[in-house]
Amino acid sequence: METREVAERYYDALRRNDLDGVIATLEPGCQAEVPGATLDGREQVRGWMGSFFDAFPDIGHSTGELDVDGQSVSVDVHVTGTHTEPMVTPHGTIPATGKRIELAATNVMEVQGDSIVVLRIAFDAADFRRQLGMG
Repeated sequence: METREVAERYYDALRRNDLDGVIATLEPGCQAEVPGATLDGREQVRGWMGSFFDAFPDIGHSTGELDVDGQSVSVDVHVTGTHTEPMVTPHGTIPATGKRIELAATNVMEVQGDSIVVLRIAFDAADFRRQLGMG
């Protein structure tokens, strides 16, 4: 499978809020770098992403044009959602605030064969907290 096809499967699942579909594109031993943490393996990624999907049931992801360079794909992602459910984090649970978020994120992935082996998700975590009214 081509690198672009793997990335398109990932982003198609993400736009459908299909967490199982997103996780299925990841190599079981993948590594993900996210704001404040490095996640090892599919289940840690599922836990991290799942906390967003749970806390923001209307979460939406729109993507710019995929930039494919060999086995690497980068793209800008626009994330929106309303915080209507508690968000479980490693630092405790954030009660639902009812606030709407709008985040600009950058994703970079490394693909081998038909799976993503490295995923880097970057966004301004301080801006995210501010939008939730947390300082």
